[in-house]
Formats: sequence, structure tokens, C-alpha cells
Amino acid sequence: MSLDIKLNQDLRLRQQLVMTPQLRQAIEILQLSLPELEAALVQSERDASQMHEQLDQDMAADERPIAWVGSSKDDLKAFPNEVCSRMGYALAVAQEGGEHPDAKPLKGFDGAGLLELVEDFDGDTYRAVYTVRFEEAIYVLHAFQKKSGVATPQREVTLIRERLKRAEELHVQRIVSGGKR
Repeated sequence: MSLDIKLNQDLRLRQQLVMTPQLRQAIEILQLSLPELEAALVQSERDASQMHEQLDQDMAADERPIAWVGSSKDDLKAFPNEVCSRMGYALAVAQEGGEHPDAKPLKGFDGAGLLELVEDFDGDTYRAVYTVRFEEAIYVLHAFQKKSGVATPQREVTLIRERLKRAEELHVQRIVSGGKR
């Protein structure tokens, strides 16, 4: 390709860029006075702040709180950071009324609305068990670690059953107290 053709292509490309709406808008902004720019920036920040506040209010209104039963919160926080983050995100999805793809019904608890999150990390398996059965909250019943490929120990299953009963008691207390969280 000759140098003249290349220069002509470059010139045409530059002319096209000059004509973009974004560049026109940038020129209009640059033509504003400094006080006008400051006022526009302040208004833009106010608008953004109001929008964020509204989003936070909308999300809070739709979001179910998490109720931690027993030591489940401390147990979950003791997991490796990657595991804790993934499970935390899955619980946040549940709070918003969704179901994370990693959430599976817990076997042996049919009809209890129990779900488990399972994460494999560094040769170990980490689990968090929660229920969405109660409308006012997500109850996290248990978080524990076990070796991959090994059946869930009976003591863990027993603890889940006990904590499910405790969640039912908490649910009744919330109803009796008028749904206060």
C-alpha cells in the first residue's frame, strides 16, 4: 500500500471520528464555563446519590434477612476466603428470592425446604445448610467441613435436625412478636 493511500485512509478515519456524537458532546461540555461545569457535576452527583439510595431501599425491601442458627455464622467465617465468598454470594441470591445454581436440596429432609451449598477446596468439602421454608428469613442452620467422598457424619445430620427445630421456634417467635426482625 502506498504512503498516499495510507495517509488518505488516516485522514478519512480522523474526519469520521470528529463527527461522532460523543465528540460533539465533549466539545459542548468544554465550551461551558467553569461555574456551569461545577453546577452540572454537583447535580450529576446528587442524581447518582439519589439513584443509589433508591436502589438500596428497593433491594432492602425485597431482601429477606439471614438468621444464623447456633454457631453457623462463625463456622462459615472460618472457611477459606474463596469458599466463604462463594457461599456468601449464594446466600445473597437466596435473600433476593433466587436460587443459586450451586444450591441443591439436602437429601433426607424432603419437604423441609432445606438446601445445601457444597464447595470443594484443597481436597476438602465445605457445606452450608439453610432453609428458605419460612417467609420472613433465610435460616442458616449449619456450616461444616468434611473430607471429599466420605458420607456426611451422623452427628452433622443430627445437628442439622436440631437446628431446624430451633429455626421453627424462632419462626413462631417472630410471628407472635408481629414479624419483627
